[in-house]
Amino acid sequence: MPRKLYIHYSGTLPGVSNIAILLKSPPHNFESLGESALRYEYVKRFNIKMMKKKMAGRLIADQIYFKLQNGEVITKKTRLGKLSEGEDIFAFDTVLEESPPRSKSINSAVSTEIDISLTAAEGEPIKSPGSANTASMLKTAKDAFAKGAYRLARRTFSAAMKEDPSCVEARAGISQIYLKNQKFQNVVDLLMPDPATAHLTRWAINPFVLELLGDAFVGLMKIPEAMKAYETALSVILKHPDSAVDVQTSRNLKVKLARALYELKEQDAAIQIVQNIFQETEEHVLALRTYALAAHERGKTSEALQILLKAIILDPNDKGVRLDLTDLVLTENGVHFLLETFNMEKQDDGIAQALAFLATVVKDNGAVRESAALYEETLKLAPASASYALNLMHVYEIMCDYAHALSVSVRFFNGNRNMARGGIGTIKNEYILGAMHDEDEKEWLVKWHPGVNAYATVEELKSGVVSKTIQNPVLHIKQLDRDELDHLAIYFTIVKILFVTGKLSQIPKIVHFVEVLRKAHELHKTSIRNEHAYYCCIVQLMSAIPGAPPLNMRRSHVSSAGAPIYICGDSHTLPLSWRTVEVGGAHRELTPALATGVKAWHLREKSRFYPKVNFEMVTERIPDASDVIFVFCEIDCREGILLAVEKDRYETIEDGIKHVIDIYMRKLERLITRKKLQAFIHPVIPVLNETRAMVMKFNRFLKTAVNSRGDMTWLDFVDQLLDDAGYLKKCYELDGTHLSPSYVPLFKSALENAMG
Repeated sequence: MPRKLYIHYSGTLPGVSNIAILLKSPPHNFESLGESALRYEYVKRFNIKMMKKKMAGRLIADQIYFKLQNGEVITKKTRLGKLSEGEDIFAFDTVLEESPPRSKSINSAVSTEIDISLTAAEGEPIKSPGSANTASMLKTAKDAFAKGAYRLARRTFSAAMKEDPSCVEARAGISQIYLKNQKFQNVVDLLMPDPATAHLTRWAINPFVLELLGDAFVGLMKIPEAMKAYETALSVILKHPDSAVDVQTSRNLKVKLARALYELKEQDAAIQIVQNIFQETEEHVLALRTYALAAHERGKTSEALQILLKAIILDPNDKGVRLDLTDLVLTENGVHFLLETFNMEKQDDGIAQALAFLATVVKDNGAVRESAALYEETLKLAPASASYALNLMHVYEIMCDYAHALSVSVRFFNGNRNMARGGIGTIKNEYILGAMHDEDEKEWLVKWHPGVNAYATVEELKSGVVSKTIQNPVLHIKQLDRDELDHLAIYFTIVKILFVTGKLSQIPKIVHFVEVLRKAHELHKTSIRNEHAYYCCIVQLMSAIPGAPPLNMRRSHVSSAGAPIYICGDSHTLPLSWRTVEVGGAHRELTPALATGVKAWHLREKSRFYPKVNFEMVTERIPDASDVIFVFCEIDCREGILLAVEKDRYETIEDGIKHVIDIYMRKLERLITRKKLQAFIHPVIPVLNETRAMVMKFNRFLKTAVNSRGDMTWLDFVDQLLDDAGYLKKCYELDGTHLSPSYVPLFKSALENAMG
């Protein structure tokens, strides 16, 4: 058996032909050293030597092969122990169909605490021994993880790891939860072995564990360390070719290594790895994303978009693909390049569906103007689609472009006069069109009739004559299909926009036509439940409510003695809207600045979700130096914080409350300073029995936060909404979700006190 072997590089890296790597025995046992282990050991030593010599170039273990001096290729069957003393071996590059230029520089001897020598451990694929109790806990934890109950899953994994500290599955499970919540340092602390006991930490050489560690380093922007983790994982796989690690895991590691290289500006080396992957499969999403990034940075945005379209077809829910695609659409001419990939001259339902999907993708990532442009093209291809028209209206709502939103409905109605979509049941589009443009001076009274099948009637105030259609409703109407539901939602959205823009006098006639059909269906259980909820709330607010100041139905008649007070918030702005209060001797109209569905959580710095864009566009329309009431955080209390605790984002509810309030305060602070606003913070509304305890706890923290500041003032009245038993007083009930405007006197009194 030889004691020395020399390996010479004979590949394409320039200027390195004089570098030879000497392998000795010991420490190596050439009798048992296999071809894959030889490749890894050679590449490791080669890259270290290149670094020490400060020379460019880098090798990757699975991209080389060896030949003996006689030209024989070394394979898994080659017995290195039979070679001659000092025999020369030659390393060659794996041949690619397309071989891009090699990397110019790389520091491959990254210093981390991962001991590569651990990978020399022999034996079967790593498994976690454990008792029956450990196995039971792991099953419970995995079930909880699959259901998204990450808090329960982490605690159960932790219990399993306490019983068996070497349990790979428990350690990896906890790490996955930390990664989902972006607690990257926690992953590193959990997975990095203690150097003193590294030889005992069997989990430290598991490829999946190493991959998780690499992902954490990426999250911490410690790219060299991430590369080391990925490389170590790959080397483990190479040393155990018969292990249970699947091909996809190996590919994932290679592509993640490529992306790490790309971050270090080693773009050519990264592309080479990706192209190698494409030799095996062109359906690897992360590889496609990486290739698209490279194409875009080389000025080939159109080609990059085509690559990402392929990726999003493979995995429509991949958040990374959706974000990358949005980023490209946001570039100059991005929408144009995207549309160029389709045959827009062809009236094709498939193209319309694809464009509508892409419009939703970019909207969800904040590109609302680009989303509107895509939906406009979609409607040209499918003008009879109520769904596309409705979605386009909503995008214009996000942009606060209410005129365009209404114009979409008008186009839809006019374009379908002679088609099946000329209306739904007893409702004709032409009726709604007429009501939208009705400028007569008649006064109408809307009456809401509560109950299990609540409905509204409309009377002309002068005559008191009730609509005969409402008195004789159609009780037996077929179930509405999806497009009919969306068509009905267009009517609801028109009512919402008319209310938000102060065109209240046009709403009653639309209500008169819509109620016949609406009341015959349980719409709160359908896909248009949100539009339906807004409609029903507005219709109830249009009714005369005891104790509430009247709505300013004819807003041109409102006194201009005082500047408006803006009510900026989610749907809880509606009960206050378009009513007049006397504050400081002046009559002030409460003007809505509605930001639909916004949570304080949406306003965090890194968020790109469209509600944040909506908030920013809404607040931009508020004049500088205005008085503004901010009404947010009810949705955070209802679903956001409790769900986040279950997802293990926060340790306790109190931690969640503090974090959300911090986001809220930071966002308002910048807004108030920039626009010189006089800001007042409305308490979170405690209407729902199920969340009232949470809401009141949130209010205590929020009040403390606001009172500690000098740039905003707390409106202190929330306790007066509740009775002695802690329930909402009956006089303030409306629809089970919102307050009745009968609370306006309480609000007015608190506002007067706050204004001094």
